[in-house]
Amino acid sequence: MKKIFSMLALSAIAVIAVSCSDDDKPAPAEQNQLLGKWSYMEELALDVNGNVVSTYSDDNGECPYDTFEFKANGILQNIDYDFSDNANNCSGNTTNGIWNVTGDIFKLALGEGEDFEDSFEIKKLTADAFEFQRPLTREEAEDYELNVVALKFVFKKVK
Repeated sequence: MKKIFSMLALSAIAVIAVSCSDDDKPAPAEQNQLLGKWSYMEELALDVNGNVVSTYSDDNGECPYDTFEFKANGILQNIDYDFSDNANNCSGNTTNGIWNVTGDIFKLALGEGEDFEDSFEIKKLTADAFEFQRPLTREEAEDYELNVVALKFVFKKVK
């Protein structure tokens, strides 16, 4: 009986060891490429075929675009600038958060009680462009045309 129990225990350990893989680890290249400060340029509302139905971009007046700074170890700092006609009167609200990239999935959480709330599919990630999208939620649907099914967010690297 002890021999059977030992064999079952060894089998269970072998199965657990084999099922744990490196697939769950973030891809270092994508993580490193995202590091730095990015300006939020626009939001694209897409139909089922990926066609742009409408666009939205913040009007900050003479102030900078809102920025997202992706730092090492998944630390995020977002600065949301207020509108001003005078560049000397620009002020921004800073929100901290966390981020992660695994394969082509980008996860983001902003604010208190940081837990990954939003998950996006990366559509483009280069040295100077970052685009990701997600399906439209039911809560958001009332704010968009009836044929909108997804939102794409476009960022440009700050030089």
